[in-house]
Amino acid sequence: YEQPSSLDDYDPDCDIQFTYGGVTYNRIRFTVPELSPPYEVDFKDEVVFSANFSGGLLRSTDFGQTWERVILPPDNVSELTPEEDYLWSSNLSLSTGSSVQINRYDPRSDFLFNLRVFGVYIDTQNRVWVGTG
Repeated sequence: YEQPSSLDDYDPDCDIQFTYGGVTYNRIRFTVPELSPPYEVDFKDEVVFSANFSGGLLRSTDFGQTWERVILPPDNVSELTPEEDYLWSSNLSLSTGSSVQINRYDPRSDFLFNLRVFGVYIDTQNRVWVGTG
C-alpha cells in the first residue's frame, strides 16, 4: 500500500466495497484483533449477533459457521433505509502529513462512534438492538 499524496491519488480499490440500497460505498480493511474483541453475543435459533468494538456488528445465520458484517448507520442517523444515501466521514492520511475527509465506513474515525459496537440484544419481537459508543 502506497500512502496517497493527495485526494486525487486515493485508490478506493484498496478499501472493501459494499452495496446498500443500490449505492456502492467503501469501508476500510480492518483486521486488528486487539481492537475487535467480542463484547457481547446474543442469538435466536440459528441466528447469532456478536458486538465486536471496532470490528462492528457481526451476524451468523448458521450458528457461527460463517459470519458477515452488518452495516451500521452514521452517527447522525438512527436507522438505515435502502432509499437513502449515507455519508460516513473518515480521515484519509496523506504522505504529506496532512489529512482530508472522505466518505468511507471507518470505525477508527474520530467522527463515527456509532460504528464502535459494545452491546447487542434481540428482543421478544426479534428486533436487534445495538449499543455503540
